[in-house]
Amino acid sequence: MVIGMSKEFKIPPEKWYDVFDRFTSIDERIGVVIEQLNTIIKLLSGKPISVATERVVEEPVVVRPVYADSYNVYTIDLSVEHSDMPLGLRDNNIIAVSMTILRADSSFSYKLNSKASESLPGEVGSGFDDFLIREIYISNSAASGVAEILITYPRGGV
Repeated sequence: MVIGMSKEFKIPPEKWYDVFDRFTSIDERIGVVIEQLNTIIKLLSGKPISVATERVVEEPVVVRPVYADSYNVYTIDLSVEHSDMPLGLRDNNIIAVSMTILRADSSFSYKLNSKASESLPGEVGSGFDDFLIREIYISNSAASGVAEILITYPRGGV
């Protein structure tokens, strides 16, 4: 039996910690099953085995959220045409953890982290929280006005 997915599945950023915890738990269970299978193989082969008498205590995995303590508002001149213009986060060694579009006098689109990413419409109020943003690429036809994008980031880095 083959199990698969016919289309891409996206996990919302607010669920990443839950997914990480589940994968960690699954990984630990697989390790225990492999140890048990090895013991069964040794028993079936007739070779003597040693039984561990000490109990292993697993340390909990602590996941800490990243908090922003700095912000910048970037202004984009929409009267000039842009095609995947980087906003400059990478050049300034900034890894943002959220972004919000504050103003959009004309239409524009943006991509996160890679020029190959899906293009998203630049609509006032839209944005991302709890998402690592290494760069924002802006595209628009020459129109009028400006766009303003608020980004937040931890001063010491992620």
